[in-house]
Amino acid sequence: MHWSEKYWRSLYLVGNSLILTSTTISLKEPFRDGSETYIRWARSIKLSSNKFSRHIPSELFNCSSLLVMSLDDNLLDSTLPSEMGGLRSINRLNLSHNRLSNAISPSIGKLRNLYELDLSQNFFSGNIPF
Repeated sequence: MHWSEKYWRSLYLVGNSLILTSTTISLKEPFRDGSETYIRWARSIKLSSNKFSRHIPSELFNCSSLLVMSLDDNLLDSTLPSEMGGLRSINRLNLSHNRLSNAISPSIGKLRNLYELDLSQNFFSGNIPF
């Protein structure tokens, strides 16, 4: 049986021991066939309970069709990037139980379809930009 990553709509890798420690990590390579990057077509990316550290991989912000992103229960210890505002379709975002800090990025306020946001158990400060 042959299947193509081009038609993937979900990436569900919860509870593994995946480790992303480089700030230049690329999620594109496992999803490539020629010049097409398939992760951008995903509608659901669930990478909870892994060991992702440092920054949220920037490739995730190119997923224009993404509806659900779960990166909870990892070791992310940066700030929320302004590129997050590019997730135009997202309606559920879970970044809880990480080590994210500083002010919550105003780009979160640009997520017009967002109806569920979980930023609990982090180290944010300042005002909520809504």
